[in-house]
Amino acid sequence: MKKTIGSFVRRSLKDERGQILPWAAVVFVACMGMGGLTIDLGRAYVVQGQLQNYVNAAALAAAGVVYNTSTTNGATAYANNYSAASGGENVNPALGTVTTTVSTMCLNMLLPSGNTCGSGSPANAVRVRESAAMPTYFMKLFGKPTLTVAAVATASMQGIAQPWNVAIILDSTGSMSNVDSNCNNLTEFQCALSGVQALLASVNPCPAGVSTCGLQSSGTLSGTKANIGVSLFTFPNVLTSYNGTAVNSVSADINCNGTPATWTNYSAQPVAAPYTLPIPGATLPGTPNATSMTYTETSAGANPGNTWTATYQITPFLSDYYNPSATSGLNSSSNLVKAVGYGSTSGCVTYTFGIWGTGSGSGFGNTYYASSIYEAQAALTAEQTANPGSKNAIIFLSDGQANASYYSENTSAYSGVTQGTDAYEFPSGPKASTSLTYGSEVGPHVSNDPVPAYYTPATAPTTYAYNTLGVNGKGLYPDWFDQCQQGIIAAQYAVSKGTTVFSVAYGSEGTGCNSGWSVGLTDTTLLPSSDYPETLNQTFTLSQLTPCVTMENIASSLNNFYSDYNQSGSGSTCQDASHTVTSLQDIFFAIASTFTTPRLLPNTATGTVVSTGT
Repeated sequence: MKKTIGSFVRRSLKDERGQILPWAAVVFVACMGMGGLTIDLGRAYVVQGQLQNYVNAAALAAAGVVYNTSTTNGATAYANNYSAASGGENVNPALGTVTTTVSTMCLNMLLPSGNTCGSGSPANAVRVRESAAMPTYFMKLFGKPTLTVAAVATASMQGIAQPWNVAIILDSTGSMSNVDSNCNNLTEFQCALSGVQALLASVNPCPAGVSTCGLQSSGTLSGTKANIGVSLFTFPNVLTSYNGTAVNSVSADINCNGTPATWTNYSAQPVAAPYTLPIPGATLPGTPNATSMTYTETSAGANPGNTWTATYQITPFLSDYYNPSATSGLNSSSNLVKAVGYGSTSGCVTYTFGIWGTGSGSGFGNTYYASSIYEAQAALTAEQTANPGSKNAIIFLSDGQANASYYSENTSAYSGVTQGTDAYEFPSGPKASTSLTYGSEVGPHVSNDPVPAYYTPATAPTTYAYNTLGVNGKGLYPDWFDQCQQGIIAAQYAVSKGTTVFSVAYGSEGTGCNSGWSVGLTDTTLLPSSDYPETLNQTFTLSQLTPCVTMENIASSLNNFYSDYNQSGSGSTCQDASHTVTSLQDIFFAIASTFTTPRLLPNTATGTVVSTGT
């Protein structure tokens, strides 16, 4: 028996059959683990690619609103809308829990040559990071239930320009001479010009891969056709000729060599003219300016038969303003850039001679802007015809208080000025009927004041023979009555023609329009809704009509309405509910993003984080 048992044990120990089974089990488990790891990692690789697409979409969407808010709130909202996170347009259950982080950035590569970002620099790009806790199938058997996958994208709206014709209309009346302590103690007009500079420097008008393009300041076509043309308008308009004699008002707004005229240097200022009144929809003449209009004084005027021309347009539509190699990002030889300024060089465009008052900012009631909007729209229509497929935009900046006086004479503004020394003085000029108690001169003349005072009542209210406002059916363009409402209707007319209208309220008052003027008439009649070609953005009664409400309704939508209400001494409460940016520079950056498409940038681009949110 013992021998039998011993023999069995010895045979069993020598028998190698079945020994592979435990090893096979071990190897099988290892292979399963490696296969599971490969599958989960392969899924992670695919998920990462999907996540990169989603984060690219989120960054490109967020880039469009980088300038519309002083924090990341707007950019975060848009990024989340197009993210893969819960509630986003690109949500994917296979990704598991997705977290989105948005940072607004100032990137050095987007600044003009030689500039770098620093603390306080405005954002010019957005960086979006999305991370996904992807559930695993096999790795969870080994204690790894999720894998973290992340993707990053950086984008900016400073991409390729789209075909746009842009008319910028600036208020150049006396109220714009107030100093704004929130804008480096510059005047409001200088701050407005700085905003225009920011817009121009951030919109490259050239197609991709083209360094120079479009109509150059010499007036000849050079290089590839540009995508964007920008024209500058101001109101009041300026005199360009009188009885066939040229008046260099437009040149004064361009060729000052960086030293704009002031009220104490009146001979270099553009000369005021009575407000010209382009007929809505009319085709304007092409010379000497695209929108110059000729008028003949009627028998009711002081000098019947005299002719003169005036324009609101300071430059034609130009695309030669951009120069990324300059520290300002602008081409200093462009007439548009000469007008608005560049870097530390002041722009030449300035207040119109005769409307700045004593230099203290007193406007004496000279603001009327409906006609400037009609003229800009006429110019845009002509430009769009020359550039099929392009879109039109108006950027209108003012406080919105339309209050042109029907007579005014201000000798104190020009005390000490020697008669006959003004280079722009003519023996006589367009002026109103002499029957008015206060004289009410308009245009250059030789009695009392050497410069135009302000604006006159109409002498032919049912025609356009003489160009000033008239009591013409109470509030119907052109008229002394209901001036703010006429501005709204003019802007809405432009909108009805397909133009996108941006309004920038700069210190818009919470009262006015309906309060009257000591020597003029403002909104005393509530025009019927049938007079408005578009739906109002903000409804109002006559007592509720204010410059702020006017500016809100001038915009083609409330999303195109912006407000800077922080300037010192303005007392303005006109706040923009759609955007939180309040500085003019950031407002113009935000508007500029409309004219370009977003582009992705390297995530390695250096700069400064402005704000971060989740």
